[in-house]
Amino acid sequence: MAQKQIKKYIRYIAWAVALLAAGALVYYSIVQYRAGDAQEGIVVCSEEVCYKTVHIHADIDFDLCDTAYVLPRETGPLQSVHTHKEKNFLHFHDKIELDVLTKEQKSDVRLSMENVLQTFELTPQKFCGTADVQILITVNGREENLAYEWRDGDDITIQFKK
Repeated sequence: MAQKQIKKYIRYIAWAVALLAAGALVYYSIVQYRAGDAQEGIVVCSEEVCYKTVHIHADIDFDLCDTAYVLPRETGPLQSVHTHKEKNFLHFHDKIELDVLTKEQKSDVRLSMENVLQTFELTPQKFCGTADVQILITVNGREENLAYEWRDGDDITIQFKK
């Protein structure tokens, strides 16, 4: 009888350790994501060019001529802006070019707001019936334009206003 109880306690301890480890892994992942480490990647340089691998995300909401819009899931090319299973959550994971001397990120049209609209076929004609609309883009509370290149952790709103 004592051996049965010992085995029972060992199973409980094993389950507790497994749950604790899983919780620690989830916590660590969330903390690292919020700290911006999700954007860090491997940098590879030659004399002429540098590339950095990135995996970035941004929340995005749409008000297209007074209609809320939800991005389709699992849409867009993997080498550019795309979506997965989360609602209105932009993804990008690929290499981006860096300046050889400063290691600063060079402009990458794949991250522009204009590319987001093109990739998901979000046009004023489609949602408003006319091209004569004002496109308002707000990123982290600041007004931006179609050339803005989104970054990890951005909170974006795009509006079409007649």
